Amino acid sequence: MKNILTLTLLTILLSTTLFSCSTKTEIIPHINWFEGSVEEAFAVAEKNNKPLFLYWGAVWCPPCQEIKHTVFKSRRFIAQTESFIPVYLDGDTEAAQLNGEKFGVKGYPTMIIFNSKHDEITRIPGGIDISRYNDILALSLNSITPTKMLVQKVISQPEKLSGNELKQLAYYSWGQDSGALPEDYKPALFLTMSELASKQEPADEISSARFYMQYLYEVYKAASKKEGNKYKERDEPTEIVSGAYKLIETILASEELTLACWDSIAYSASDFCPF
Repeated sequence: MKNILTLTLLTILLSTTLFSCSTKTEIIPHINWFEGSVEEAFAVAEKNNKPLFLYWGAVWCPPCQEIKHTVFKSRRFIAQTESFIPVYLDGDTEAAQLNGEKFGVKGYPTMIIFNSKHDEITRIPGGIDISRYNDILALSLNSITPTKMLVQKVISQPEKLSGNELKQLAYYSWGQDSGALPEDYKPALFLTMSELASKQEPADEISSARFYMQYLYEVYKAASKKEGNKYKERDEPTEIVSGAYKLIETILASEELTLACWDSIAYSASDFCPF
């Protein structure tokens, strides 16, 4: 009888333990977005000597939702944001609109990295291969040179550019901001960057390809008639860039390069047709 009672108690205890384990709520990691104004976030960033990650999105924006459900749920990305002051701005709010004007935001989604002194380091484009966001954020964390200064370095001291600096330039969101470029820049500036990346040891084929796709878009843009913020269709076909067709074929033949250039291909493919 005593043995039966002991066995019964052990069974109940075991069942209770298993039930407790099975109903235990899993702790799901998430980004601890800063609660407060952008100004307050910058003050905290400066006080703690941390960079600031600013995300500008909207619930109705498909690319924003893709980032929200992929990038922002990545454990590695979430862990990396612990080194930043992460700020989320809902683009539909009045405060976000005001900050959007202040920072020159031109579309959804926009991701900007600032250093602790409020200097803009880089803008991360939307639409790139999801797996690359982690690497770009890590690169931005270690960067101390604003993109605008790196552009000047390309012009005046290209031989002194490091591989990581070229990567920062390659993944800059040129379509959302032109403030990093000098007013009199020419499309050939991106061709120079592409060549510099290809001459790295080892060659950085991905950055080179991204620069080249941006170069083709800049050629198209320069040949188009501008009206406000929109570009009219060309009256005449754009002059074909020597060797462009072969290089685009090379990019499209490589799954790695195609994914790396996906934002250019998805958003600007029709502009490359003349080439």
